Amino acid sequence: MRITRRYIVVQLSVVIGLFLLAECVVRLQGYTPGDLRPNWSNFHPVDSLVVYDDFVVDSSGILVANKDFFRSKDISLNSDGFRTAEFERIDTARHKVMLIGDSFTWGLSAHPIDSCFADLLRGKSAGSIINLGIPSADPAQYDAIASKYIPRIRPETVIVMFYLGNDIMPYARPIIPFKPFYYYTNAGAMMADDRDRHLNSAREAYDYYTREKFFLLHPANFFEVIVSKSALMSRIYSFKYRWAEKKLAEKSIADMSVTKHYLYSIIDVCKQNNCILHIVLIPEIKEADKPKSFFEKRYQGFFADPLLSKYTYIPEGNFSRYYTPYPDGHLNNAGHRFYADRLADILKMEKK
Repeated sequence: MRITRRYIVVQLSVVIGLFLLAECVVRLQGYTPGDLRPNWSNFHPVDSLVVYDDFVVDSSGILVANKDFFRSKDISLNSDGFRTAEFERIDTARHKVMLIGDSFTWGLSAHPIDSCFADLLRGKSAGSIINLGIPSADPAQYDAIASKYIPRIRPETVIVMFYLGNDIMPYARPIIPFKPFYYYTNAGAMMADDRDRHLNSAREAYDYYTREKFFLLHPANFFEVIVSKSALMSRIYSFKYRWAEKKLAEKSIADMSVTKHYLYSIIDVCKQNNCILHIVLIPEIKEADKPKSFFEKRYQGFFADPLLSKYTYIPEGNFSRYYTPYPDGHLNNAGHRFYADRLADILKMEKK
């Protein structure tokens, strides 16, 4: 076949046309040139950065809710900053069940918020349900909460609600009084530490996220200059970072030494205070439909560990339709009802 100039022009026109079409499709999906954010992130650039004080780190280094902020949101908090009753008012004659967790346990994306599994469990159990869930919490926080509040409240049962989407920690995090590990802003929640990079303020974190982490606002070379002009090329280029994140996540799942350190500590606290412990796993939406055998193979750090396997439980019958779509990814009301039922089953089994 003879390749003519006309043939080359036609082929180039087709390629350019397809590229422009794909560029339009990517932009219609909400992506902009230079946007390297992962699909699960709700971070976004803003014209003027506003810092929220809805959650703060207290004198014990524990992240809690700010009562002054949530008073206007019609969300009731106790004096320690948790969405539960005052600890001094807990009926000590009833079986006390302490729930420790993150935004799932707090009730994020439950509408209204008291449709959360922690609240629903109160209607399914004769015990006192103590909800110590806080958004953005991690196993380091779970351990700090267990160490402080189990000896104080003396629950008969402790349930750690462990989110497999981000609770497996690749690095340890120190618990430091009043030191935030997230900055909450109108641009989204930003971590104060990214590996060995510490960000001393919300503005510093915002600049890092926009200029280095998630956006090519300041390209480092000519290639990145070209990439930063196209939403499509930016999405393709972002695969480089997603691959690095995936490798780190897989390594953390296979190793789990950091996470085990915190969970082992919780086990010790429970033993010292004679309370029953359950570690209940919450899969992320992309794994929700998988059978139990999938989790036993993938998360051997739980199921093959001689110690953790005694406490670990993953409910069967979960579905992706029990979640809100990404970038939210939390349980919807049906998912909260599902977990409330499974937790009630666990508590019933304790009595047998």
